[in-house]
Amino acid sequence: MISQDRFVGVCNQNHPFSGRQISIDELLTNQLLIREPGSGSRFIFENWLAGMNYDLSDFDQIISVGDIFTIQQLLSQNLGVSFMYQSAARSLPASFNLATFSLINFNISHELNMVYLPGTPKENLFASMAKLISQILSEQ
Repeated sequence: MISQDRFVGVCNQNHPFSGRQISIDELLTNQLLIREPGSGSRFIFENWLAGMNYDLSDFDQIISVGDIFTIQQLLSQNLGVSFMYQSAARSLPASFNLATFSLINFNISHELNMVYLPGTPKENLFASMAKLISQILSEQ
């Protein structure tokens, strides 16, 4: 495993959720910025909601957006909250003024792995690359 990437709530640093842990009830009253149907991040979030006996129709307002960059732009203008992998939120310049928040009973992450066959001619190179990528990601 190279790294573990958490799926987190993201908002503008001036949003009331910034740096806080919130309840699902608080979340439902905010405008949710979510990817279009069929996207992986929407699927993850909808499945979590279903497990908590909620769905997107429980939100006061939803904006479905076709790409992550537009969501990040809307977040930077404090026009809602969203969910994405922490690496996507961290990759933006500080001028976007984004912050994360946590949601009670929301603990989703995925592993980043490099897979190669043992004994492959470039095994040492691949192992060095995996170690370097892991170090870079841990510094973010």
